[in-house]
Amino acid sequence: MATPHVKVVFEVMMCGVKTQTNMSFDTIVNVLQYIGQSTPLPSIIGLDLPMTPQDFLDIDRYLCTSKGTLRELRLDMDVPVPGQYPCDRRQPVNAHSYPALVSLSVHGFVPTTLDSSFIHLTHLTLGDVYSQTPPLWRDQFLDAMKTWTSLKVLEIEEYNRVIQVPESPRLVTLPRLEILKIKDSPHWASCILPCLDLPGLRQLHTHRTFADLPWGGNMLFWVPPLGNAVTRLLHMIKGVQVEVAQDVYQPTTISTTGPDDRRVVLTASVLAPMTRWHQWQLEVLPSIMLAMANVFPQAAKFNITGDFATMGKKTWTDFLKTYPELSELHIRDVGHRDGRPLFLALNQSELGPDDRVLCPSLKYISMYGVAQSRELLQEMHNALLCRSDHNLVLDHLDLYPQILAEPDSDDVLEELRSDIEDAVAVFEYKALNSY
Repeated sequence: MATPHVKVVFEVMMCGVKTQTNMSFDTIVNVLQYIGQSTPLPSIIGLDLPMTPQDFLDIDRYLCTSKGTLRELRLDMDVPVPGQYPCDRRQPVNAHSYPALVSLSVHGFVPTTLDSSFIHLTHLTLGDVYSQTPPLWRDQFLDAMKTWTSLKVLEIEEYNRVIQVPESPRLVTLPRLEILKIKDSPHWASCILPCLDLPGLRQLHTHRTFADLPWGGNMLFWVPPLGNAVTRLLHMIKGVQVEVAQDVYQPTTISTTGPDDRRVVLTASVLAPMTRWHQWQLEVLPSIMLAMANVFPQAAKFNITGDFATMGKKTWTDFLKTYPELSELHIRDVGHRDGRPLFLALNQSELGPDDRVLCPSLKYISMYGVAQSRELLQEMHNALLCRSDHNLVLDHLDLYPQILAEPDSDDVLEELRSDIEDAVAVFEYKALNSY
């Protein structure tokens, strides 16, 4: 059968082989009719259907032929051409008719069956709701969410047609939700996030969600309920990656998303009570990493990017003392500074009887962009030998130095690199030549 212009992708399991086929809407309707006549229970397991509102009513009738096997369904209502046809952006999605359905993606319209129809779903995406779509009241959305007891992944994309109500929000629990992704949906976030209780949340992803609200970059500073809501969600997450940056209004802000000029979201004071987190990966600027100690005292992994001009031995020593649980340290020096101060701090050759070894759990160090020098390799080697005397051995050491001047002789550097290889389990080295 010839395949017209691609508008539909569907997967069919026949004779034990899973295949994908591209067809137009008219063709898929004909195929579904044919399969429905020849087989009582066709094995259609996934459909990706761009459609018009008129198409929607037709396809729902034909999908009933695969109600026993359909597992994944994506419905994408095309943006209408003005005057082409009336556009009702509210349509029923009878997901309960398909007992095997676990993943549903709805774009371009608002399902009128958000509640009972979605009770068995584990993955739900709602997105691309345009301005002409009739909005939902917040309570309508929350009433629907109460039934999503099986949901593990919720993705919200460009979904802002929710009306706020003045009453105090009530909490709705999604007991199994593990992943929440919010993209370009600031109004949805401001209306719904304060009402969510997600005890099983493991990942929170946001993109252009908080910064775009009318309150601007410090929105959570001015709107405490939403700030508290996001804080409460983050408080439940067992492992989080957070970006820390400086802001013109707040000395320290923490952001879950956004390019440099839109780093916003959570102030350090908002997050200060979160001392029970154990597995943090922080991406910070050198100038404020010590300031985060009261917020993340048990941080285990750091990605530090910036100019390390002010990072001397004492500053590194204070940093290492501040984070005793540190296991990984990744440094990217954009200023190509001297990398020795870190290893001078780690070299505790004169450790007193009452002194403690710094960061006994430290297993991985990577340095990118620091200035290449024979002295750097020598201090690395000295620090590794010192820690070895305390029965502490690095599992992995990466060094990507920047060559800024005429390099030392290859023989000298090769000998030092060989010494380092003997003192660490894995040593990766590659010079970045800009000379």
